[in-house]
Amino acid sequence: MVGHSMGGAISLDFALHYPDRLAGLIMVGSGARLRVLPAVLTGILSDFETTAGLVCDYAYGPGASEQLKCLGRQRLLKTPPQVLHGDYAACDAFDVMDRLGEVCCPTLVIGGTADMLTPSKYSVYLRDHIPGAELVLVERFRITTCYVTRDQSEAIALSDRLAIMRQGRIEQVGTYGEIYLRPANRFVAGFLGSPSMNFFPGRVMGDQIKCPDFGLPLPSTRRFLREGQEVILGIRPEHTVLEKGSPIQARVEMVEPVFVEQIRGAEADTLHPHRRIPLCGQGQGSPFRRERRHCGPALRRETALPLRSGDGGAD
Repeated sequence: MVGHSMGGAISLDFALHYPDRLAGLIMVGSGARLRVLPAVLTGILSDFETTAGLVCDYAYGPGASEQLKCLGRQRLLKTPPQVLHGDYAACDAFDVMDRLGEVCCPTLVIGGTADMLTPSKYSVYLRDHIPGAELVLVERFRITTCYVTRDQSEAIALSDRLAIMRQGRIEQVGTYGEIYLRPANRFVAGFLGSPSMNFFPGRVMGDQIKCPDFGLPLPSTRRFLREGQEVILGIRPEHTVLEKGSPIQARVEMVEPVFVEQIRGAEADTLHPHRRIPLCGQGQGSPFRRERRHCGPALRRETALPLRSGDGGAD
């Protein structure tokens, strides 16, 4: 059984009460006693936002990015104060320091030298008082962590590189920019981004990709396309623009405000694109932006994906 922080305390309590049901115990950033600052316990109920900031100041090491700290604070503030207070009160009451000698299963203790919430001395104490326990102390900035999530904002904020998976198989590995600009297949292209990429069936005809309702000049990836080839054209919502006189006319079916933007869904016969616009944006029609299709900083690109049996993606 593996537990981190209060989860480590729960795992330790399980080992003490049900020793015959455990083959081994791993405790990460935890301790035999986990006291919580009185100012935190009282502040959660009296001044939640300030206290959440205090907790985050201790929860992240000196090398953590401001983006990561901001995301952590936002996530913490989503927890109801009463729930968080109950969790921290249970943590504060936990104390099995005098029972560590009763742990009889193989135990691995992992601690971090830069951990301020559960200092490395907690891990050393566990190692010294649990029979046969082993200790691994992680030096600051010398660890690679694999974090699994379906939240794209969280993944982008936490990671240096992303691995997009489907049914237990890695589809593509790379930085956010690499995967955003050059998705390996249709699944990856549709997975990354919110709203997701719009897909249109089309065919290569001359110097254009002809779709049922419109045509577009071939992108720079035309080197692997041949005349008459069936393709799937992928266009991201943020790469469309409202414009008068567009050859593509559509009716707005849905408007969803998202902070300083709106997400609009439009319908025109077989065309069902979604796009993002500023709240002050106005216009008619819905053509797809063509300029800077090959640039990097603005991340604007149209990707033509050859049709493949199964999911319609590209090899």
